[in-house]
Amino acid sequence: MAEIHQIIHVDMDAFYASVEQRDNPELAGKPIVVGGSVKSRGVVAAASYEARRFGIHSAMPMSRAVKLCPNLVVLPVRMERYKKISENIRVIFEKCTPIVESIQLRKRTVEQLQIIVGNFAKQLLEFANGIDRSEVVSYKTPKSISTEQTFEMDSDDKNFLLGVLLSEVETVAARLRQNNIKAKTFTIKFRYGNFRSITRSKTIPDADNSTAVLWKVFEQWYLKERGPLRLIGFEASHFETKDTGQMLLFGEEKNYKQKMLDEVVDKIRKRYGDNSLKRKY
Repeated sequence: MAEIHQIIHVDMDAFYASVEQRDNPELAGKPIVVGGSVKSRGVVAAASYEARRFGIHSAMPMSRAVKLCPNLVVLPVRMERYKKISENIRVIFEKCTPIVESIQLRKRTVEQLQIIVGNFAKQLLEFANGIDRSEVVSYKTPKSISTEQTFEMDSDDKNFLLGVLLSEVETVAARLRQNNIKAKTFTIKFRYGNFRSITRSKTIPDADNSTAVLWKVFEQWYLKERGPLRLIGFEASHFETKDTGQMLLFGEEKNYKQKMLDEVVDKIRKRYGDNSLKRKY
């Protein structure tokens, strides 16, 4: 007889909004959303069930959500609070079983998901409905690490854009080091005011996770088609573990100093926050 996998699927739907209603009982029963402000071109990160009755859903522009529901309560994202509650919930799970796997999916049709994830849509939808014959894995090495920023106003100020890009490079590099991995391929993403997006990618010979090396890849970036941008993103992929790759025979002292600098910066930012220390390009 084939082995039967028993899986308990817990769907924390409308999680951010539910946390806000839990913390503030006065919000109970009211249509609320969590996300960016209307003025900053924000989008809905989560919508309460009361808000959904007006057709509001996650990823919807906040300006659209407010038009659909004039009495909508718009709240900012409190990520640290959500992380804390999520950790508490995971502790409860682990009291029942040490084998816990987290999996970010709402009900969608295969056709809807194919637009976003392509051929993986059918399998992803099965996962969301508890159909999975693979072993439960509590941690998986990510295939990519990325970050992006949407601006309140379109900008073509090169100094401003380079500053944003450096901040994103530093964030991605720190995450690589935190996960004890290096990357070979780096991608920069540009989105114009008309929502047209382009990407530029580069693969380096030896995987790395040094901020200086990642920044050098795109330090001299340029756009063939000039125009004000509304978003910049940066991504690292094609990972290797930290101990793999060819050892460099020359420039070892410089590499060592850069490694020490990265470690000091990581420790300071971890203790005092990401904005406590910033590099200049």
